[in-house]
Amino acid sequence: MIEQAYSFMTQQHMVPQGGRILAAVSGGADSMCLLEILRLLKPRMGTELRVLHVHHGLRESAEGDLAYVRQYCKEREIPFQAVRVDAAGYAAQKGLSLEEAARSLRYEALQQAAEEWDEAYRTEESGGDAGAENTGRTKTEQACVIAVAHHLEDQAETVLFNLVRGSRLTGLRGMLPVNGRIIRPLLNVRRSDIEEFLHERGIGWREDETNEDTEYARNLLRREVMPLLETINLRACEHIARAAQEAAETEEYLREETDRALQLCLRENPAKAEGAETAALIDIPALLALKPILARRVVYAAIARVLGTRKDLQNVHVLDVLRLAKEKGNGQIALPGGVTARKSYGLLYIYTGASAPQIRDIRTWPSSSEAYCCRILSFDGDMAAVPRNQCTKWFDYDKIGSFPIFRTRCEGDRMTIGADGRSKPLARIMIDAKVPAGMRGEIVLPTVGSEVLWFPGGRISAAFMVEPSTERVLEIALEAQTQQ
Repeated sequence: MIEQAYSFMTQQHMVPQGGRILAAVSGGADSMCLLEILRLLKPRMGTELRVLHVHHGLRESAEGDLAYVRQYCKEREIPFQAVRVDAAGYAAQKGLSLEEAARSLRYEALQQAAEEWDEAYRTEESGGDAGAENTGRTKTEQACVIAVAHHLEDQAETVLFNLVRGSRLTGLRGMLPVNGRIIRPLLNVRRSDIEEFLHERGIGWREDETNEDTEYARNLLRREVMPLLETINLRACEHIARAAQEAAETEEYLREETDRALQLCLRENPAKAEGAETAALIDIPALLALKPILARRVVYAAIARVLGTRKDLQNVHVLDVLRLAKEKGNGQIALPGGVTARKSYGLLYIYTGASAPQIRDIRTWPSSSEAYCCRILSFDGDMAAVPRNQCTKWFDYDKIGSFPIFRTRCEGDRMTIGADGRSKPLARIMIDAKVPAGMRGEIVLPTVGSEVLWFPGGRISAAFMVEPSTERVLEIALEAQTQQ
């Protein structure tokens, strides 16, 4: 058990050599196992160890829990601190369940104790001056970590709880081995192994009688749901925990992809109108050209950036914004936290405050031939292969007869809009697309003579459309980032 915990802590880079650990110890089997392992690993890791016990004021037996942990630490010369909180009062004040209130107060107490230890440590290292430069240790070593005793079954229960509650992929990760200050050295350990470890060393623990109450969702999962799943497969907990690890790795990869996609879709921030506090501007063609999963994540990230938090932001809000982006015409919808999403001519504004930001001179259309990429492809007649996105278009190359010229508009430019040869002046197309008058002469377009092949963000010429009989295709692609 000790080697398993040490290996996991090392693999996950939980504590730097010589670091400081604040252990959250309730007196239950899990936390007593954690405390004993951290105590035994102190010489090898060169760590400092302290214990914090939080008394929630909910059970008469909690006094016995506090006394037991205090005595255990006293006998082993481990610095001990107890904090008393009023979980019931906090729950009533905040409209939370007792379970949620206790958890919130517990982590708040742990964070505060960690910060106080950091401050005392800095003062000690700088010879009494907390503001003096510390040359003895690195910044990473200065920040203490908070060790909590979640184990494998806790991880499986968390994943199931998040899943049935309607969580996104982030929730299916379960609990992370390292999350800010929080570390979980026992996250890959079974509860049965924890109890065996304690029995072998003659270490007792306190039982929390509320753990038997299946009125609490997590207790219901632990007492009834997980045993049923293990009748299907004895290693159900391990398999769920492994899936959580893969979800965490997938989420990390998608987070990086989302960051890149967001930068492609974000336009220069619009000028703030009076009353508009925070705003983001998204190019709708670039957004809709993304894979659906990335489009959803980009919208979620953009809203969260403007909102300043992810709280109260749900998948339904993301889907509403995407629906707005796909609909014809302009419009707007209200989102949580006073955020508004407003669609206006290929741009999506997400902003807070009473007034919508006003668009500045932002280029929505390509202004150089370098914005385009062309290639000639063979075509086998499969019309399902013809791109339907806003950034890539196909033309019948043999109908065109020559390679297009990329240029700005000229007098007499038109585009064929119907199979019967009907056409429309380019000037009219630009007006219909709401192109500001001052920008119409700057847009670079693919042309053949006076025929415009494609107006990006809008229609393509009907004169050169791909058909099943087409043999060669001219592909013209417009990279999303070139439209910014």
